[in-house]
Amino acid sequence: MPYIDWKKLKARVSLREILAHYGLLGELTDTAHGFEGVCPLCGSKAFKVNVEKNAWFCFGTCKAEAKAKGEQAGGNILDFVARMERVSVKEAAARIVAWFPEEKGGNEPMQKQEDAAPRRQEPAGATGGEGNSKPLPTPKEAPRAAPSVPDFFDFENKPLSFALKGIDAGHEEMVALGVTAAIATRYGAGYFTGKGSMAGRVVFPFHDEGGQIVGYAGYEAHDRSWKYPAADKFNPARAVFGMYQAKDDGAGVDMLAVCRTPLAALQYRSAYPAVIPIAITTDTLSAYQEDVLADLMNGREQLLFIAAREDLHAIDILGRLLERYFVKYVRT
Repeated sequence: MPYIDWKKLKARVSLREILAHYGLLGELTDTAHGFEGVCPLCGSKAFKVNVEKNAWFCFGTCKAEAKAKGEQAGGNILDFVARMERVSVKEAAARIVAWFPEEKGGNEPMQKQEDAAPRRQEPAGATGGEGNSKPLPTPKEAPRAAPSVPDFFDFENKPLSFALKGIDAGHEEMVALGVTAAIATRYGAGYFTGKGSMAGRVVFPFHDEGGQIVGYAGYEAHDRSWKYPAADKFNPARAVFGMYQAKDDGAGVDMLAVCRTPLAALQYRSAYPAVIPIAITTDTLSAYQEDVLADLMNGREQLLFIAAREDLHAIDILGRLLERYFVKYVRT
């Protein structure tokens, strides 16, 4: 199967056109941001489409089933076609290219709306795999924060109006956790000696594409717990820890590592400086995170995926990564 640039495909083909291909536009009601109506996957009257974000979500049976399976009940055009056709995301991309070939102008459906019959099918399961590698000294951790709905119906993170003072990158706690002072300084992480909710925790700042801080995560080494900003202040589905540093430091580096916590990312870079790590802390891979990852890969074909054995959501993310990349799965 030839290489398909998913990011360009999602920009070229709209969800409206995909819905028209299935003959579904006539069954949906117009809204301020797109459409709503009966879900073609589960039959619930809770299907929402945001044409501005080119995304969909089902708040009905799909959401309940996805929550039970640790999956997501929405997504972009690739996710929708994969669910409708009961195929992998990789195969869904190939079918979309066949329906909307770029060399023919691309964005016209191959069949008229009135001629296309809608398909109503149940979602297919996810797949995954793993390899063998030397485990890292990553501590067991509490569950990470995760969005209640996908990022396309949520908010963008705004830069904070402040920055924490009193972050000690060379604190003995950092040494005990296996993070060097140089690496901690590079990411703005360290033991927080100030007051407030993050007092006595190791803090990790999340940056946006421009390098501005949008939120902090705090790790308590004694009980191995994580603390994130309030859900109405920080959207983890629109955040990738270390992406700003990865863009600056990634030139000439062949390997990118996807970790599940900021601590694991800094532990890995401290141990293997030639590998550039990022951390995706959500329980599913959002469209925003997929785009960030595609930009960071930038021609690289292989990546590392590092997750703890007790991380129940790692397989879901691994399955999404395997659809597009050669992945070496490292269980810690």
